[in-house]
Amino acid sequence: MISFKQIESMIKNIPQHKIEKIIEYLKNKQPSTLSITTIEEDLGLTSSEGREIKKIFSTTDDGNILSLAINAISQNQLSKENIKTKLVMTGKCKRLGVDYTHETVYQMINRAKFRIIIIGYWVYDMQDFFKELSKLQEEKEGKLEIHFI
Repeated sequence: MISFKQIESMIKNIPQHKIEKIIEYLKNKQPSTLSITTIEEDLGLTSSEGREIKKIFSTTDDGNILSLAINAISQNQLSKENIKTKLVMTGKCKRLGVDYTHETVYQMINRAKFRIIIIGYWVYDMQDFFKELSKLQEEKEGKLEIHFI
């Protein structure tokens, strides 16, 4: 049996634009019969995202009901929009809570639901950074606000 907490966790850990794809993908399907590889390829998921949804998919044969449940919980989460911030920098800083990798920045970008505000500057690899922003904007069909300060 699927729990509310499982779906809530999935929604929290997978970017909203992918959740929307999952909701559409499930319609008229039997989730328990789908292979993880097929799911990942069809939806453009990472392997960790695929494993997370496979746990949920494996417990039901009714994709329509699962789609409705995910949509309802997702809409509930979106109505409670919150702000997430994180200090990300490069250098020889040794303070707790500071990340040193570009991967952290890309994870934050991909988890954005409505808006990204970038404060500061990027020292190098700007092309990769802007490619990630462009890719995300395309996936969200222009629904994401991106601001630089």
